Amino acid sequence: MNGAEIPRLVAREVPPALHERVLLELASANPVGALWLLLADSGGVARTALRSLLRSLIDEGRRYAETPDGARWRELLEQAPAVHNGWLLWNHANLDFYLRNAVPLADSPAAVMLDAWSELGRVDVASWLADMSRLASELDAGRATTA
Repeated sequence: MNGAEIPRLVAREVPPALHERVLLELASANPVGALWLLLADSGGVARTALRSLLRSLIDEGRRYAETPDGARWRELLEQAPAVHNGWLLWNHANLDFYLRNAVPLADSPAAVMLDAWSELGRVDVASWLADMSRLASELDAGRATTA
């Protein structure tokens, strides 16, 4: 029996699934694509980022509520049925439990948003939309590829 007749196992890395290729293409396109990749992650990275963002938004809201404008809004919103319903849902879902140990973002959400808007101003949106249209056509045809 020679070496050609002996079966052997060859381990290779599993090729990325179609949705992974799409996300990789989005992420390589520009920073907006990287944001999509983060939001599409079903693992701990997305949950940790979301917990940090929510914690930071709550902290910023509390700081704003201490300002004269914030106090005026607080008085208006305290009587709103939507706020009461949101409070009921928040408590029923026990969201405070999930946010208890969340680490706030290094920057305030307002600063992060300002940076995001600045970055978005540098993105060639027309080109990005053309790429997304091309990708959607390829997906519809069942032949999506990565660049």
